[in-house]
Amino acid sequence: MYPFKPFYKDWLNCSQLFLPTINEIRYTTTNLNINFFSSLSFDESSLKQYRIEAALHCAETLGEKPALTLSGGIDSQCMVQAFKDADLKFDVYTLVFKNNLNKQDVDSARNYCNTLGIKLNEIELDVVSFLTRENYEYGLKYKSASPQFNTHYKMYDIIADMGYSGVCSGGNYIRRNKNTYGINFKRNELNFINYSLVSGFPCQGSFLNFYPNLSWALCLLTQDYDLEFEILNKSPKYFNESDKSKIEKNVYQNKLISYRKAGFNIIPQDKKYTGFEFVKKYFEKLTGDGWTFEKRFRSPLEQLYKPPNNTELLLDETIKETIESIYRKNSTSSYDPSSGIRI
Repeated sequence: MYPFKPFYKDWLNCSQLFLPTINEIRYTTTNLNINFFSSLSFDESSLKQYRIEAALHCAETLGEKPALTLSGGIDSQCMVQAFKDADLKFDVYTLVFKNNLNKQDVDSARNYCNTLGIKLNEIELDVVSFLTRENYEYGLKYKSASPQFNTHYKMYDIIADMGYSGVCSGGNYIRRNKNTYGINFKRNELNFINYSLVSGFPCQGSFLNFYPNLSWALCLLTQDYDLEFEILNKSPKYFNESDKSKIEKNVYQNKLISYRKAGFNIIPQDKKYTGFEFVKKYFEKLTGDGWTFEKRFRSPLEQLYKPPNNTELLLDETIKETIESIYRKNSTSSYDPSSGIRI
């Protein structure tokens, strides 16, 4: 049994993602009914209430001394603002890779905290040493194939050793392509459940998915980007970096729009960063092979814990019809030529 609830009132059941047998498609399920979706509101007051309730309920699972991890990206910014809106006590930490190997994210985190007048605590990590000496061990311990998440688990362990009662990261909200929901519910993204179970340290690794009202509000305020669906379902031989770049740019832009609609005062980066761009380039320069990072630190673990290729959230057809009606009403957008952003 998990030491705490990873989702508010167990609204999401993702147990199928962690089955040992790898199937082509894995499904998640929800105990939410049509009344939940029909009662969602998108006015300013309701959206603020969802932000505050998400933070309050999440904080209940983290104990009296919670730590929030701020990567500098917009997801973790939303988490910090929600906790601040709820007037909760918390400390904010960011991970600083030695030799400025995640400078983009660190600069963004510092700027965000300076703007909000929040103290930012920094944990320095020699990420090259961690990857070469500890990544595989962490992968085995927490059944994680992702070197990025394993690095975060190292940070969580450090935070736990500092005496904090729990830790929270931004994570994702429900994502959709056309009328398919839950495409971000993958074992990598939700592996924090394994971390919490094994370590015994309360970890909410996906704040934006924790509380269903907030997660679904963001989902239904976010405009689809159909090219993403089309490109990702093409044969690999038709996929190119230009397509990928265009997808990432538009997905990021659509997130900015929906977050602002939901009342989050985010400070965007010039583009979405993973935090490991410089790390990958370091190993590419070291070996002359651009795939060294993946070959060395991800592939061996994926042989053991390969995430499912496709995931989908199962929803009753009546609920789907209700959701689609809400989506059509709330996801319309216009274009602001002064900023170059659709709002």
